[in-house]
Amino acid sequence: NRVAAVKALLDKSQSQAMSSETVAGTADAEAQISEQRARDAEARAAKARSVAEEERKLAEKETKLEDNLDAQLVTAHKKLLEAKSSVAAARERADEAVMRTEKLNDEIREAKSSLSHQHNEDVEEKCEERKFYIDQMENALTEKLSREAKTRRLENIIE
Repeated sequence: NRVAAVKALLDKSQSQAMSSETVAGTADAEAQISEQRARDAEARAAKARSVAEEERKLAEKETKLEDNLDAQLVTAHKKLLEAKSSVAAARERADEAVMRTEKLNDEIREAKSSLSHQHNEDVEEKCEERKFYIDQMENALTEKLSREAKTRRLENIIE
């Protein structure tokens, strides 16, 4: 009887030892799985941080580019306004020169119709003055055309 009790205790002890080994093996396997999952999670987190940093750098670059384009647009608008103002000023000078030239033409015709010597000197003087205004008109019109071309280039840049 005693042998049976000892044998039962020995069987029970062996069964508990096997059960403990199984639990220990399972715990070890679960620990290894947990460690692998932790390494995987850390790798994903590192990759996410890297991607976020790259996206931040890209966003900064795009923001700087936008700021630069905005500054260029403001500058182009200012230049456009200046060019339009120059065109208007050149147009006014050309118009003034045309008006003075037409007035001098009338005065020259009037002086030529008169036969006096004084009128001949007046005609020569007025012809010289007319030539001066014609040169002014040509210069103003040339400048106007140049400024209009610049205005068109600036408008194209702005668009």
